[in-house]
Amino acid sequence: IDLFKPMGLLFLEGFSTPNTAILASLCLAVLCFLNFFWMVFMVFRPVNKAIESLSTKIDSSNYMTSAADKFALVNSALSDSFFFKERWLKFKNCVLPDDKKSRTFGENTPEDYFNIDLLESKGVPLRFISILPGYYVGIGLVLTFMGLVASLYFAGSGMKTGDFNEVRSAFVLLINASTFKFMTSIVGISSSLILSLTFRICLHKLELNLARFCNIIEEKVEEIKSGTLQIAA
Repeated sequence: IDLFKPMGLLFLEGFSTPNTAILASLCLAVLCFLNFFWMVFMVFRPVNKAIESLSTKIDSSNYMTSAADKFALVNSALSDSFFFKERWLKFKNCVLPDDKKSRTFGENTPEDYFNIDLLESKGVPLRFISILPGYYVGIGLVLTFMGLVASLYFAGSGMKTGDFNEVRSAFVLLINASTFKFMTSIVGISSSLILSLTFRICLHKLELNLARFCNIIEEKVEEIKSGTLQIAA
């Protein structure tokens, strides 16, 4: 007790000024901004650009009349893709005809191969980002309860004395501690809402790009299969 008592008093002393609440809220807001920047510009933007660029490159085969040329372009683009090259190899072996036998789509649609789970397996931290807003709610609640503990401590200290000035000082400390807990709660919940909304918007755009990509792949495979040349898988 003697060892931890000075630490506890120092901890409670930090709540005696509103500057502590401002500093804690500012740190939480900066952390939220850094997470926002990382999510938008370092996770979703590169993946979306890669998928959009690949879709545009594959879609450029519309000007080709030869099934062999279309296959060569599609195969080259997808074989060089960091995200899709392994799945493309499996997909084309299932749906494209070869010299020995003809295969059909059946249930092997592009969506079964090129999806969100594939991106997750390639290191895109979608599941982590989806739970990230919850951490801000948790941090806000922890700081709120810390402020509540300080508020009860200051209130109890003021009640132990009958001196008006002491009671007044304790009341001021109580207000400062209350300011801390409410301000950090507001910032924590606001950060959670901002990150959650941003994630939903970015994920929706990513799903749209994947859907467009899968539609293009399906169209190209059908065009290749309808050609007169037999393409080796």
